[in-house]
Amino acid sequence: MTKSKLCTCAPYVGCRIYGPYEHNCSSGKRLFVVIRKGKSKETTTFARFKFECSIGRRLRKGQHVDHKNGDVSDDRLCNLQILTAQANKRKGACEAVLLKASAKISVALKNHFKLNPPNQGEKNGNSKLNSAIVQEIRKRCSNYKRGDDSKLASRFGLSRRTVSDIRRGLAWSHLK
Repeated sequence: MTKSKLCTCAPYVGCRIYGPYEHNCSSGKRLFVVIRKGKSKETTTFARFKFECSIGRRLRKGQHVDHKNGDVSDDRLCNLQILTAQANKRKGACEAVLLKASAKISVALKNHFKLNPPNQGEKNGNSKLNSAIVQEIRKRCSNYKRGDDSKLASRFGLSRRTVSDIRRGLAWSHLK
């Protein structure tokens, strides 16, 4: 065991506390502490330990410390609450359903934009250009020299930035 500290908070007065230690589990990184009193040893989550110290008593049987925001690595006291085992299980099931639903929505949105791409290029009603002009600008930029963007911009009635973005492939990138 590593260095320990003698605890002075109400439920653990006189106990030696080791940790917190980091542990990776399926729900994320969690911190644990080891509590020793005499020859007995107990391991608990850092969130539970911290919460019990803040309320000055041990939690009763059937009480669980819950992370309000669902992030088990966020052990701030304002993020912790007491729930019964049943309520904690119900909350976990609801979060799982929401996570599954958000994954389905994400897939649906991706599929939607694959089938219905945003209005790009000439299909965009605000476009001042068409594919022929963009191809012409790219052709003229093939032997790019400093200052060419300004010349091309004035020739086509565009901003220097627009010509530069076309040349670098940042604008009208859907055209090859």
